[in-house]
Amino acid sequence: RLFGAGFVGVAGGMFAHVNTYLNPQEFGFLRSVEIVVMVTLGGLGSISGAIITAIVLTCLPELLRGFNEWRMIVYAMLLIGMMLLRPQGIMGGRELWDFLPWFRRRRREIPPPTTPAGGNHAAA
Repeated sequence: RLFGAGFVGVAGGMFAHVNTYLNPQEFGFLRSVEIVVMVTLGGLGSISGAIITAIVLTCLPELLRGFNEWRMIVYAMLLIGMMLLRPQGIMGGRELWDFLPWFRRRRREIPPPTTPAGGNHAAA
């Protein structure tokens, strides 16, 4: 939790630096809904799924610029559709590197402990 709070603090600092002005009205109910939709659609156990969904949902208002009043309806329909068709989210509990061979982590096989051939030896 502390690690996540640190990221949020850095993101807030970067946001303030880029905009040079913080308006409390920007962080209203609709912004909270957008963030919850991003995490839910991406998959609650997947960081890369949430990042992919955040990118898509950030670009979506630009694509729907002529239909700005429909944006929240599209978000609601996406959320309802995902909950019906894929309740675990786009990525579920998996990460992007689980699908791409060059991102896969190599797991070291640790051999099981071996016992001596004679069984348990008592200390002499």
